[in-house]
Amino acid sequence: MSDGSVTIDEYQRAFRNYVGCMESAGFSVIENEADTNGVINYSISNDAVVNGADQECYDLHYGPVDSAYQVAHEDSGSSAEFLRACLLAEGITPADTMKGLLEQFEAEGLDIGEC
Repeated sequence: MSDGSVTIDEYQRAFRNYVGCMESAGFSVIENEADTNGVINYSISNDAVVNGADQECYDLHYGPVDSAYQVAHEDSGSSAEFLRACLLAEGITPADTMKGLLEQFEAEGLDIGEC
């Protein structure tokens, strides 16, 4: 991240470091299918959260990289795709950016929860 951006390789390496930390703490990380933009989806046990291992490992190995990568790719993530599909179903041509999509929902008075 020293150059101000996160490559997919850096992002995946940071996740692997997080997984290694979690495993060292005695907890499993289940990796699920990634978003189309490469954002990793995963599951952990509630025990890992209660124990504090998740927060510690996330903050130490993955958090800043995860945040930077997701912000840089928010316009092509699963949330953006979900919003686009909802707008299309309403007959509205969706915006190109997440910010634009959210503005469209507000301007049209649409409830995201009803998608």
